[in-house]
Amino acid sequence: MLNSPDVSLRRALRLSPGPLGYDTELFSAGYVANEPQSTTLTSSHNRIQIIDPAAARTIKMPSAGIRAGEVFVIVNRSTSYDVTIQASDASAIDIIRTGFIKIIALQNTPVANTGWYVENVYEEYSYSTTVTNLYATNPTITINVTRNNSQIIIRHTSTTAAAKNTTNDPRTSVVLPARFRVPVTCRIPTIVQNNGTNQTGACLLRDNGRINWEPSGLGSWTAAANAQLFSTHLFYSLL
Repeated sequence: MLNSPDVSLRRALRLSPGPLGYDTELFSAGYVANEPQSTTLTSSHNRIQIIDPAAARTIKMPSAGIRAGEVFVIVNRSTSYDVTIQASDASAIDIIRTGFIKIIALQNTPVANTGWYVENVYEEYSYSTTVTNLYATNPTITINVTRNNSQIIIRHTSTTAAAKNTTNDPRTSVVLPARFRVPVTCRIPTIVQNNGTNQTGACLLRDNGRINWEPSGLGSWTAAANAQLFSTHLFYSLL
């Protein structure tokens, strides 16, 4: 028997390959901006959820009525608040801010996070932090982080040249969230100004989430002389 136009359309728009004759819902969006702190999705919810929270939110994925191969996309439009994605048993899947996550059910009735696969995730994260050991008055810089699956890009604004108050390395006072941290501390070349001279120094990405800046040759900074951290574009992969 021929399929009705509605069934044919549903199959044409299904989110991912599935068993023969397996219909998924239309790829339509459900807007849940004003849901309570913990929002539990069900199999009847739309497969795209667009969130614009006024506070941090936790979204729990459904279990009952979900079949292997079903796809959910959760979009967080907030620039200030995280959305934590959990399986129905509250085990963590991921966290996103100003971005989206696309996840696929690996089995029927997934309960734990092992029953879900993160196929794609993208987010933008910005925070302000003072930089200690730089000037007599610690400056504040903005650090912007982009995560595209396992690839991380860190950008920070430039400081103003001023007399340094210590020979210790400048470092951020605010740490990166765990999902942005390198597993092993690494050094990435960058330009710094030490004693009024531009030189190739290093940006030290630490596994504790802090960022340090070093002059060339891993030497000491010159106190009471001009120092500056220039705008930096850092790229690394968690793989």
